[in-house]
Amino acid sequence: MFFPHFATGGDYRSILTLVNPWPVPASVVVEFFGQDGNPLNPPVNGGALAPYSQAARATASWRIGNTLIPLQVGWCRVTTNRFMSGSLMYQLFNGSELLSEASVLPSEKMKRFVMAVPNSEA
Repeated sequence: MFFPHFATGGDYRSILTLVNPWPVPASVVVEFFGQDGNPLNPPVNGGALAPYSQAARATASWRIGNTLIPLQVGWCRVTTNRFMSGSLMYQLFNGSELLSEASVLPSEKMKRFVMAVPNSEA
């Protein structure tokens, strides 16, 4: 699954939440990429997010980066051996005051995208 946007550093922080609804553990790999497609390694809960096994019927959350690092924006790829869901919330701060937040839902990789466009001549 893909999360099309995250922001961290500067005045931003992101929180990634993943849900495993299955009665068995799931193998999970989380990767972050910049807008140019190059890998990013923002701090996750103060360290690094290594591949891991998510417990059965469990929810896990991680704080991506912090407001002390330079701004990083991009997208996130989550690879699992089972269907999982989740959200990626990014937050805007003014010092320690939370100003706003928005969540991004995951999407699957698409080979083709079709969009209807109104015909102004009709």
